[in-house]
Amino acid sequence: MTLAVGSSCDISVTLSPRFPVNKSVTLRFVTNVSSSPTFDVILTGTGQGVPPQPDIKVNNQDEMLTLPAGSLVSVDVAVTAGDLAGTLADIFIGVSTINGSWVGRTLPIAATSTGAFSDIPSTALFNMEPLPGNASYLFIIIVDTVGNNVLDDISYFDSVVVNIQ
Repeated sequence: MTLAVGSSCDISVTLSPRFPVNKSVTLRFVTNVSSSPTFDVILTGTGQGVPPQPDIKVNNQDEMLTLPAGSLVSVDVAVTAGDLAGTLADIFIGVSTINGSWVGRTLPIAATSTGAFSDIPSTALFNMEPLPGNASYLFIIIVDTVGNNVLDDISYFDSVVVNIQ
């Protein structure tokens, strides 16, 4: 929009975060005034919806656990969709060493770009061969609110740290 010198206009902007988290965005106005070529307005808001609730358990545990070397590891996941029900969303699940080396793939096991997102009841995802000892592993599930098979948003996740001795 371009305004003539001395004129004005009203602009209405609404920030509507989807879930009960604080969000902020910057609205930038570009001017032809050399002393202040841009003018920023920061908008903040708190959403009102019910967020998705991912859950991951390792050997039926929700919290950090320590296992002896040679232990088998089972992983179960569940997701309550909340207000994402019926929309497009992705789910990513992965396991890495604590130093960041990926042991397993991060994969969209329930990417829903092709259909409506819904609750996922507790599901046994896999049983892993024994993990190498003297290491710590991070098992994680992420609900990405942008349903495009690309990890865009990590606001909603659950994780379990497993120490193998």
